[in-house]
Amino acid sequence: MAPPAAFAMPPLPAGRWLDDDGHEIPFGSRWGMGGPPEDAYSRVARRARRRRG
Repeated sequence: MAPPAAFAMPPLPAGRWLDDDGHEIPFGSRWGMGGPPEDAYSRVARRARRRRG
């Protein structure tokens, strides 16, 4: 049996993300220091993420 070959990640093109107005969003600065709005991510898909209370 031959040893497994090392995986080499293929080169990926740099993504360019735009806001609703078409302006480029610099990586990591979409929401600023405050984080995303409370409803930005669904909590319904995963039961563990649902708000309790």
